[in-house]
Amino acid sequence: MLESKTNVDPPARIHLLVAKEAPCVIVIRRKPSKVAHILKLNTLTDEMEHGSWFSGRIYESRSDVSFDGQYMIYLAMGAVGDTWNGICRPPFLRTEIDWPNIGTWHGGGLFRSPTQLELNVGRGGRDAEKAINESEADFPFSFGLLDNPGYGEDEGVLYARLERDGYKRVGPFGQERVVKKNGYSVYCDDDPGWVIRPTSAHPELRVRYRGYFSDRGRVFEWDLPEHPDLLDKHVSWATYDSLGQLVVARLGVVYRYSLSDLLAHKPSAVFDLESLQRPERREKQEVVLPPIEIVTGDMTELDVRTIIMPHSESTWVRELRDLAGGYLADDLREWNPEPGEIRRTPAYYLRQHDLIHVAEPRPALGRDALRDACFSAFEAVRMGSESSVALKPIGLDAGWPLDEAMAATMEAATQYVEEEPGRRVLIVEE
Repeated sequence: MLESKTNVDPPARIHLLVAKEAPCVIVIRRKPSKVAHILKLNTLTDEMEHGSWFSGRIYESRSDVSFDGQYMIYLAMGAVGDTWNGICRPPFLRTEIDWPNIGTWHGGGLFRSPTQLELNVGRGGRDAEKAINESEADFPFSFGLLDNPGYGEDEGVLYARLERDGYKRVGPFGQERVVKKNGYSVYCDDDPGWVIRPTSAHPELRVRYRGYFSDRGRVFEWDLPEHPDLLDKHVSWATYDSLGQLVVARLGVVYRYSLSDLLAHKPSAVFDLESLQRPERREKQEVVLPPIEIVTGDMTELDVRTIIMPHSESTWVRELRDLAGGYLADDLREWNPEPGEIRRTPAYYLRQHDLIHVAEPRPALGRDALRDACFSAFEAVRMGSESSVALKPIGLDAGWPLDEAMAATMEAATQYVEEEPGRRVLIVEE
């Protein structure tokens, strides 16, 4: 049974969006009630990336993450009550495209497949269509409409998301009873819920609808019948990730359990997000980093959003592609570029978000061809609105001497940081 409200400061409310085909979980943390923080958890490496802090409300039950973890669609209400839908690159809420919503009716959407995003538009379809048609963003998915007649609130997206992720309804929905006491609007005591079991080796995870709370929305309860003491009424969300690991949010803390962890009742990883505080805005930064730096080390370990890399078969490029995973190989399989051509792809399993692939021109094509390739690469970074980028001097893999490759790269990088204040470029030397 649901508990009544108390005067105790409530813990952070956490909702989990799981990428269906990548080791990625988007964490939507709400505390205080009108502040949301977005984080991105790599469940393979346990790296937690902190993203946007947002004054307002993210409607997490109508939000979703793409199969590869690179995109997120959400419905938001701003601090003054305006509402809109956005498609962003999590954990940052800055939109690639957005359009207004009609209050909090409908909104958000569902990634039906890796290549199809279904929008929950209701009567706002014209605004969505206009935004999509006018956008210059090159999305790796097409757009459709979510078929959810009669659902104008969370159920339209949330229940479809559970079904897509493999949850099965056990039976008809339970009976609801209206109760006004202690702020509750609805109780549902007998809902049989949904169940999911990724493989026969996994314990069955069950989630039940328990009611509607006036300032919390729909409330659910989870349990593992084979491990009855593991999940309790304080769990705010739980699900299996793409690797078959159980990810649980409870009282402001996120836990990751492998199969062996479940037997031991001890998680492999714990992320305590309860005490997080929104950083204070400062008029001046205490440390101002130089916009262009020459660095050494492993490029994949650098804290940047984007890597510029040659489209070549050199050892380091092949190793980087292997780390990014099979999706990258699929993206590049049929790309046969001319010298100087550029292509942007997600970084997939790397800690970075994007890769810019450059078909480096050979020295025989002349210095102008090299300069053009360098400027095109940074223009691709600019188009993606990225804040930081790492690369080796462009042209090295094509046979250019280091001094000429560095000169052309520095010229393009210098123009980039001059025209885009606040951006950083890390040039990696051997």
